[in-house]
Amino acid sequence: MKGKHFKKATFAFLLALTFLFTVPALARDADESNDNSQHEVFFVEDFLANPEFLNYINAYLVSEYGEKFIENRNTAILIADELLDLFYVRSYARSDVDLMYPEYFGGMYIDDYGNLRILVVKESNSASVSSFSRISKIDLTEVVFSKNELLQIFDDVYTFLNSNSQGHLCEVMQNISGMSLDVAQNRVVVYLRDLSTRQIELFERTVVYHPAIIFSYSSEDDLEDTRLNPGSRIQRRSGAGQSVGYRASLGSGLGFVTTAHGNPPIARGEHFYVSGNANPVGVVQRVSPATDSAFVALFPHVTWSNLPSHNVRPSIQIPILGDIAIRISAGGSGSPHICSGRITSVSHVHNGTFGPILTARATYSRSSGDSGGIIVRPSVNNQFAILGIHVGSHGASGNAVFSTASRITDALSVIPTPY
Repeated sequence: MKGKHFKKATFAFLLALTFLFTVPALARDADESNDNSQHEVFFVEDFLANPEFLNYINAYLVSEYGEKFIENRNTAILIADELLDLFYVRSYARSDVDLMYPEYFGGMYIDDYGNLRILVVKESNSASVSSFSRISKIDLTEVVFSKNELLQIFDDVYTFLNSNSQGHLCEVMQNISGMSLDVAQNRVVVYLRDLSTRQIELFERTVVYHPAIIFSYSSEDDLEDTRLNPGSRIQRRSGAGQSVGYRASLGSGLGFVTTAHGNPPIARGEHFYVSGNANPVGVVQRVSPATDSAFVALFPHVTWSNLPSHNVRPSIQIPILGDIAIRISAGGSGSPHICSGRITSVSHVHNGTFGPILTARATYSRSSGDSGGIIVRPSVNNQFAILGIHVGSHGASGNAVFSTASRITDALSVIPTPY
């Protein structure tokens, strides 16, 4: 089911919330007029902590996906989070490198009815699988390959795409348009621009051969970056604007994560501005082309927005196939733009002009100026989770593309600080 835009009434509600909080995504105080003035930073994620917004968004999700789906999905998410807690090496971290899956675990996803499907490798040691008994209401489905095995294949191909190949290896690399870890099918799908027997055999001889690999045709040209819109929430010196992502810290410095693409691409040392203000609010300290993300450190004169004490800080989680993703970005008009869709891929590599980019995909819609906007998982017990930032779309598939917060944490070495 594809996500839909909110109706006009929704925009009126969001504009009212904007007035309630008094400042836009990155805004200045009304009285600031010199270099020493204070900027106040407001993030669209703060909407998620407002009780009125929680009620409104939950009603929207029921109307969009159905009450039974949402009820099942909320139960599934609670179970999935409990399961993932067993796999994290460090309980306080939510980075991909901190996940250690047992060999009997094949993955999990949410089906079209909102139910969680947990995959277990056939002939697994029953004593090992019994650890799932700590989690109630689960249905186990037997599969052939473990999640670790699939991730190893994924890593092998990704490493090859990042290598400096020559000769026939270069031919193989250029023929690979992308790759996806298909959790539901328990396979790794490799997309080739030329699906001939010769090219498949060449891939298997030079990259990796494994029965878990499925080859599929896809020409998938470069990612269609959502247009960077002048006058958006935050902008470059050139005037090209984009959306603020989520709050993070690097060492003792506070800042935020946003997308790294642009013309030219965003670079370290570059300043970001608020529309209409000549003074920069932050500087780019880290850039990761592989995840299309950048960390912008805020200058000392910029402060966080003050929020009511009842607000709940979001957390960071990895996306689950089939779950709902909500995009909140600064639209072309400058007001918050919100839509939702189902997650169609949790691990996808696009191999384009700028090299392989690690992403996830979903069916939510896109609009001008939404690059860098925050992607969240709907509330469970009034607790939203950050999934990542929006980076673009694929014209052929029609899917939106986002970079996951867990991979961004690894790539930029930043610590998300919204909770």
